Amino acid sequence: MRVACEQSAKCTGYKHHLDACTARVEAGSNENCVEEFFHLMHCVDDCAAPKVFATLK
Repeated sequence: MRVACEQSAKCTGYKHHLDACTARVEAGSNENCVEEFFHLMHCVDDCAAPKVFATLK
């Protein structure tokens, strides 16, 4: 479910930013991608939570 949400139209922008940051880090940048990761995970959680709670009822 998380993978499907990560690939959804709502979250693809966040995934793109994380991928770009990861590429910069792998190329030698001294930054970290924590902020980009948290933005993506927040979007994924917002997408997945209603689906999870709907199945629990």
